[in-house]
Amino acid sequence: MGVLAVLMEATKRCTKCLEWKPFSEYPLLRGGALGRHSRCKECCRAYSKEWSKARRERIGPRCPVARRSQKYKVPKETVRALLARESCEACGARFGSDTDKKFDHRHRDGAVRGVLCDRCNRSLGLCDESERVLLGLRGYLLRTMCVDYRFQPCLEQNVDSPATSNAESFPPEGTADTCQTNTTNH
Repeated sequence: MGVLAVLMEATKRCTKCLEWKPFSEYPLLRGGALGRHSRCKECCRAYSKEWSKARRERIGPRCPVARRSQKYKVPKETVRALLARESCEACGARFGSDTDKKFDHRHRDGAVRGVLCDRCNRSLGLCDESERVLLGLRGYLLRTMCVDYRFQPCLEQNVDSPATSNAESFPPEGTADTCQTNTTNH
């Protein structure tokens, strides 16, 4: 018989209920004796339920208004007004529920600026709230509105490099209405 089979047939005494049970009745635990928890699964579940109940009593029910008011140090009335907004303040996407609403705040001082959808909130965070990066991305989109390298292989003829372009060159000569793309197959 292998060591694992012997261990599975062996029994262990639970430190909570003091009953002898097979090893399979104990949750895995990396640092535990023989890789198992000292309490049986049943006692672990009971402990978890008790702990959760005590935490709910200590903290109170999960209320998004109270939680956000405390987290962002904003009056509850303001939180309610922000949660009443129906769409993202950046892109205009309609919210499905309060959990879709992300409170946008300045990271340097925590000031709450508004309510955004997850995509806009993450985008703002990924660019480190940098106006320079956001304007750079806007400029890039404007410069490349009509570019399609599948049909226009030469880079120098299609896009000014960011170092040589300036804000006065926006929008580019070809706009979305006048863009012409070579659609012939090569």
